[in-house]
Amino acid sequence: MCAVNDEVEDCPTLLPCWALLPSAAWYHVALWLDLPSLRSFMLSCKPCSEALRPAPEFRAAWLDNLAHVFPRDPVLQEREMSHPDTNTHIRFLALTPDGTKAVVSHLDKLLVWDLCTDTCAATLLGHAGEVSALAASPTEPLAVSGDASGQVLVWDLGTMSRRAQLAGHIGAVKAVAMTSCGKKAISAKNDTTLKVWDLEGGTCTAVLEGHTGDVVDVQLTGDGQCAVSIGCDQTLRVWDLGSNQCRHVLPAVVDRITSKKSFFIRGNIAASIAWVTPRSVVTVWDLETGVTLRKLTQDCVGTCAVWLPGGWELAVGFDDGCVRVWDVQTGECRAVLEGHRYFVRCLAAPPSAGPRSRACFVSGSVDHNLCVWGVSEDGRWQRRAVLTGDACTTCLAMSPGGRYVVAGDERGRLRAWDLGARGA
Repeated sequence: MCAVNDEVEDCPTLLPCWALLPSAAWYHVALWLDLPSLRSFMLSCKPCSEALRPAPEFRAAWLDNLAHVFPRDPVLQEREMSHPDTNTHIRFLALTPDGTKAVVSHLDKLLVWDLCTDTCAATLLGHAGEVSALAASPTEPLAVSGDASGQVLVWDLGTMSRRAQLAGHIGAVKAVAMTSCGKKAISAKNDTTLKVWDLEGGTCTAVLEGHTGDVVDVQLTGDGQCAVSIGCDQTLRVWDLGSNQCRHVLPAVVDRITSKKSFFIRGNIAASIAWVTPRSVVTVWDLETGVTLRKLTQDCVGTCAVWLPGGWELAVGFDDGCVRVWDVQTGECRAVLEGHRYFVRCLAAPPSAGPRSRACFVSGSVDHNLCVWGVSEDGRWQRRAVLTGDACTTCLAMSPGGRYVVAGDERGRLRAWDLGARGA
């Protein structure tokens, strides 16, 4: 919402007639006038004479009333972190489990930023090609990354050192995932196979074969017992990591329009988003039974999605600048959130429950802004803050509990905000 005090500063002669409006009138004005229209409407009331200029106490009360109807978005303190040797866009971003460090990719290296001191804690070198995949353990200070040359490296974020180099891929690594215990990793290469790695021994324990097209993404179920992959053969496959066998083969659509992540897992439920002319289709599966639970459609291009903590709500960003929140159990679209001028590029929500996590997520757009969305006291989604920028956001993350937002942009900068400041 736009700020209002500066808009009315230059037209004091208009204040008396508006100051007398009851609260109900203010409510109806707010329904159909945005701020520029309100100012124009007030400027049309020139018959208000200089003799009716209000006393200071009336003017203050009028401004308070206007600010109540058109509330300001909270202004949050931005912390910017940049490295002198990096000016390329940040492609991947991951946070440590405690939310105190951020790992970001810059071409063939990783930078670890300390979010408490806003300093670069380490530069992790060793990749022979551009980093093409990154994942962090949800419980341990570990990260795994893959690159365009086929290397998969495991990093200890406690000692800021390389823990293992996993050899065996030929061709670019498309995606990586790590179990919560930090003992296993799964990587997908630019062909039809996946590899399962023992991180303690640094060896490949299994090769998962079955896809007939390139594998483009792999993730783990909530209990870490299964890996889920999606490929250009238009199938989603569920792999049992105990037996290394394929449990289910589910029909899926893979396109090149959506963001880096092709599907999204919550527990044993997965959702994918794809453009199926002439609309976007969000498909929801039960990974335990292999049953398709629901298909949600929208007549615009879906670009990204994220599960919201504390329930079964899925937020999906679209090319019309809106974010739609769906209840995947009922299929109901609970909210259409309008806040961006151009298409929504990325979304982030807290990875774990906390006092703020149920009521907060963040969207980033090519309009250079981030919008913070929350649930009001009456249960409706609304915009809580706008975080402005001067470059396109390329990746987003939120800390456990939902207090901090971290964003990487196309200029190689990392920015962070504390949502606990000023009631955001």
